[in-house]
Parts: sequence; C-alpha cells; structure tokens
Amino acid sequence: MSSSAPSDGESPAFVASSPPFPGFQAYCTMSDGTGIISNPPLLALNQKSDAFSLCQNDSTLNQRIDLVFSPVTGHPHYILGNCQPVSLKVITGN
Repeated sequence: MSSSAPSDGESPAFVASSPPFPGFQAYCTMSDGTGIISNPPLLALNQKSDAFSLCQNDSTLNQRIDLVFSPVTGHPHYILGNCQPVSLKVITGN
C-alpha cells in the first residue's frame, strides 16, 4: 500500500499498485505526549498528529463518516462545525 499526497481538508487515500510506486513519504508515528511508554504511538502526517478529524459526509445518502486531514471551511462534502477531532493510535500485532 502506498499513499497519494493528501491535502488539507481531504481524506487520506491509499493505493495498491503493481508494480508498487513509492507513494507519499510524510506519514510517521509520534508519542502521544503523556510520557507513558506503554501507550501506542499516534499516526502523524507532516509531523502533525492532532490534525485528523471524523467528519460526516453530507454528499452521500448514508452520510458516512470520513477521516479527514485538517478539515477546512466550505468543503462541499462536510460542515466543519460537525467534525470531531480524533487521535489515531497505531497498534501493531505480533
């Protein structure tokens, strides 16, 4: 899986391709800031772990909830005031 370059106000997009392409290399993990080592790291984009939100997509019949990076005012698919900030914990298995 590779990521296309996300922009403010849009949902992150991941693409599977053959052959694979390098994708956008700006995702990383960061400490959650509590200092508790056992807490899982947070997903970040361009060193921002606090810029993700869940926004109700008003352009679909089922009004699905989309993950949005750095929501913006006036987007055609959601209302900024209805977005809820979230932290994305990165949990890996054995």
